[in-house]
Amino acid sequence: MSLAASAASLGNINEPTPFFNHASFMYGVTITCLILTTICTILRLYVRFFVTCRPGIDDGFVILLFLSTWAASIGSLILVNRGLGEHYVVLYLEGRTEEFSHTFWWSNATYNMSLTFVKLSLLTQYLRLFREHAYLAQMTYRRRLTMVLAVAAGLWGAAYSFLAWVPCVPVQGFWNHEIPAVRWAYGSEEEAPFVATFVSHATLNMAFDIAVLFVPISTWRIWSCDEGGNVRRKALIVLYVLGAIVLTCSTVRFIAVVVNKATTVPQFDPSWYGASAIVLSIVEINVATILAALPVFWPHLQERLNSIMITHEVEVNVSGVGFSEIKDDDDSNHDRSGSKGSNIWSGNHAGTIHNATTVVALHDLEPKNKHDRNNLGDDKNRAAIQAQDDVIISDKDSQRGSLAKSGSSWS
Repeated sequence: MSLAASAASLGNINEPTPFFNHASFMYGVTITCLILTTICTILRLYVRFFVTCRPGIDDGFVILLFLSTWAASIGSLILVNRGLGEHYVVLYLEGRTEEFSHTFWWSNATYNMSLTFVKLSLLTQYLRLFREHAYLAQMTYRRRLTMVLAVAAGLWGAAYSFLAWVPCVPVQGFWNHEIPAVRWAYGSEEEAPFVATFVSHATLNMAFDIAVLFVPISTWRIWSCDEGGNVRRKALIVLYVLGAIVLTCSTVRFIAVVVNKATTVPQFDPSWYGASAIVLSIVEINVATILAALPVFWPHLQERLNSIMITHEVEVNVSGVGFSEIKDDDDSNHDRSGSKGSNIWSGNHAGTIHNATTVVALHDLEPKNKHDRNNLGDDKNRAAIQAQDDVIISDKDSQRGSLAKSGSSWS
């Protein structure tokens, strides 16, 4: 029986709605992932192009990954509006199958491309580390393994992306079944090749995810011997957690594809049974994009945050400063009799500075109390304190004399 004939059945119309099929859930997950992905990607590209000024081929793949992820995510949002989560037979009765199939065509193709670009971006980033780090440069076999994985992932992605973009000839036959077309893979109307395409793609995708995640785990020893090893280990743990999330989504999606045979069991209902697989796919590619961006921008972001949050503790010792000798610049208008120091203000009550005072030598003032004075065991310090007393007393006498003189002239 063809897939089209199976879709006309109402055998599963009374099934309870799965959690993944609720529109609010699909909207919330997709939009949240898009926001986080956009922030992380912009930060990564900003660091590479404007901070380190060292963009590479891995950044080119990140740009392609970002664009394809956005396209696939937007496609999933449009699919929700066009019937994702509802029964396919309902869409058929309402005449919405063509618009649903057309949106699924290009969103599925961009999803295949994003899976390819995320693996290539991570693997080329590993190759960059192999080239730049002295210890990794010696690991020739790991570098060759990474290159082999990059080539294999590229070929795998190119093949399945082509099958997704060209599921039949002419392509319009994918969403308009009234057009005669030669069909294969994703566009086949027979169950066996249709299921085999989805299952083989999910299997190889999961295998590549495991291989890509294995490369940094195998080089753990380099982080344990560098400076700041604890910080780097924590950063690697975060990356491994994100990688585990990606691998978990890939594995669960693989299980879902196998269990319902690519939405064909118990009957062909892609809009109903495909909702969970599509949501997991969106989470997978968005978290993978964050995983590709995080190692580049996070060290710089952490450095900026530390410069803002760290409090510098400063100990300040405050001591008074006194005059051991002062000298007036204006010798003609100032009376220096009986004192080395005098008031710098003239008798003019307008408060104009008449004489400027130059400090010739400075030393600590006398301690505040008698106990501190007695603790000074040095005779030289005692003599200095006595000289300060003389200066202060003389300065006070000079001030009183100036005020008295000014007062008499004022009256």
